[in-house]
Amino acid sequence: MNPDRNDIIEKKIDSLLSLVDSYENRFSIVEEHLGSICRRFNALIGIKDVEHLEYMERLSQSDKREKDLANELERSRLITSTLTSCNKALACAESEEQFLFQVCDFIVKSGGFCMVWIGYALDNEQRSIQPMAYSGVDKSYIPHLNLTWADTPHGQGPTGRAIRNKQPELSRNISTDEQFAPWRSEALKRGYASSLALPLILPDDHVLGALNLYSKETNYFSDDEVHILFNMSRDISLGIHSLRDIQKNREQSIKHQRDYKSRIAISALLETSLQAMTLQQQLEAAMDIIISVPWLTILPKGSIFLADDANKKLNLAVQRNLSTPLLELCKQIDYGYCLCGRAAKERTVIFCSAIDEKHDVTFDGIKPHGHFCIPIESLGKLLGVLNLYVAHGHDRDEDEQHFLVTFANTLAGIIERKKAEEKINRMARTDALTQLPNRAALLERLHQEILRAKRKGERLAVMFIDLDGFKKVNDTHGHQVGDELLRIVGKRIIECLRESDVIGRLGGDEFCLILPNISLNDDAIKVAGKIIQSIRVNLFRDKNISDSKR
Repeated sequence: MNPDRNDIIEKKIDSLLSLVDSYENRFSIVEEHLGSICRRFNALIGIKDVEHLEYMERLSQSDKREKDLANELERSRLITSTLTSCNKALACAESEEQFLFQVCDFIVKSGGFCMVWIGYALDNEQRSIQPMAYSGVDKSYIPHLNLTWADTPHGQGPTGRAIRNKQPELSRNISTDEQFAPWRSEALKRGYASSLALPLILPDDHVLGALNLYSKETNYFSDDEVHILFNMSRDISLGIHSLRDIQKNREQSIKHQRDYKSRIAISALLETSLQAMTLQQQLEAAMDIIISVPWLTILPKGSIFLADDANKKLNLAVQRNLSTPLLELCKQIDYGYCLCGRAAKERTVIFCSAIDEKHDVTFDGIKPHGHFCIPIESLGKLLGVLNLYVAHGHDRDEDEQHFLVTFANTLAGIIERKKAEEKINRMARTDALTQLPNRAALLERLHQEILRAKRKGERLAVMFIDLDGFKKVNDTHGHQVGDELLRIVGKRIIECLRESDVIGRLGGDEFCLILPNISLNDDAIKVAGKIIQSIRVNLFRDKNISDSKR
């Protein structure tokens, strides 16, 4: 190889190496710049990632707050709806029971709770809590409660504590709440996760019971919600108190109306006693009055018995709407027989709501019914029995019984008065010796018969009878024999007369006969002959006269 050429080649190689070194240096600088740029870019990217993450976190928190706010608003709406519904229930309720059930139903529907029930605290030895109303998806939970508000294991649940402490009591997580252990199994079966018990406190600070709410979510009740619901329970308590006041006023009003109508009935009964009527007519009027008293829940049928204390029997005096078999079977009843007889024997009110074993009087086709049987007494003396009918299954009403006893006692006084009046009237119009109508009664009857005969165009005969030698009988045998003679003569004359004929004693040995509606004059003559013949036959052989002569 040529040395010169080698030199040239070496120089070119050196030049190329120098150029390579120059490029290497330039690439190193570029690489350094690129590294710097990459580092700056990565730094910028890192900053943006952090900011993005922070932004995303803030956005997530904002969404959560919005959701929480939406939930709070929805629950606030539900609570507001619940409060409105409870107020509506109070406005619509006609009774306390109806109000309680409506409250439970409205709270479940408006508040979104799965179960709501109300229990009252009983003041008994066990201090039991009695469920009064409930609503929810599974009402079979209530019978399993067996609650008490006593400080015992079964009284440590929210309901018992709320009643004792007069404060809301929570079970935020039923599955872990040890105080809820006695009821946990049944509650979890039904999906109950938390519960709230709110005391029902009346205005006098007496705890009536508790309102119980259940949710399917744990920790469902916030402090603010508990406060609002507690105020709602106070409103419910006031509603119950108001309904009780309304019911009390209504009952007082009904009682005043009953008392007023009862006084009217008693006054009507007393007014009839002042009228000129017989005892039978008086009893008829009394029967009509008692079955027409509007507030009594008795049937428009019944009867009044008069007592025959000597024979221990009740005699049917008045009846309204009794069936034909009863009229025959109850015509006369022994003391102690059937309900009326028992009332007479025991001297106490007998009540039955149905036909039972005490119903001795029965027959085929007898309709179901009940009875009030009230003894009619005056100063310990039995005068009769007031028998009234009630519908089958009738509940005994103390107000009804009290009034019926008052009515019976008032009637007893009237019966005594009427009997005394009739006795006085009978004595005034009856001959004491012969028990025949006396002169006054006979003249009154004669006046009536004359008017009747004129009106009907009938014949009327009046006959006078006197006894010859009667003074001699008195002088010879004494007045006792003479009195007995007059009695026997009166009886024998009666045996010769028709039912329509009238006999009376004018006085002494004189008798008078009224013979209405006779056909011929001879009819009176025939009657006179029959009487004379009857008196003549063995008059002094009569056993009573013989006994009197001894």
